Amino acid sequence: MEKQSIDISIALSKISSMRLFSLIPLVTLLALGSLYSEDGVNNLLENGNLEEAGLGGANSWPSGKGISIVEEDGNHFLRLEAVEPGVQIQAYRKIPLPGGLQKLDISFRARAIDIAPGAESWHTGRVILHFKDATNQVVKPDPAPFAFKGNSDGWVEKSVQLTVPEGATFLEIFPALFQVGQGTLDIDEVVVSPAD
Repeated sequence: MEKQSIDISIALSKISSMRLFSLIPLVTLLALGSLYSEDGVNNLLENGNLEEAGLGGANSWPSGKGISIVEEDGNHFLRLEAVEPGVQIQAYRKIPLPGGLQKLDISFRARAIDIAPGAESWHTGRVILHFKDATNQVVKPDPAPFAFKGNSDGWVEKSVQLTVPEGATFLEIFPALFQVGQGTLDIDEVVVSPAD
């Protein structure tokens, strides 16, 4: 009878160790903050692939005048359309950054259609990025925006690796038609992930 209790204790000890080791990936993810897995990619941006349906369009993405979620061949993406010249159209997202994060990989697909600059040459289609601190102040250096005008050759892939400035607690990302004369900017597969 004593040998059986020793065997049971050893078995329970092994199970407890296995459970502990199986929690390590979960604890790691919690330490990094909220990571969403989309198509096998870990993403700090919820619904970056725009496939999760929600009220007003795709879940977590804003809707409004000139902003829509479009479906093409079973794929959903964000569409920004100039409704009148000189009016800014933007889809703002705020992404909390886990403490201790040093670098971010950011990537997305974009398609520019007939984007004509507005009153200024820099009034184009853009994907704008800002790091901000807990008081909502911009933390420098400010990343350069991705700019689009005219027509892209279909969908184009864009990516950048950024160093997270000291004091940054979140990243703003907003695709925009920045006071353009006319045009459409499509955005899809937005990924913001911790860099190795």
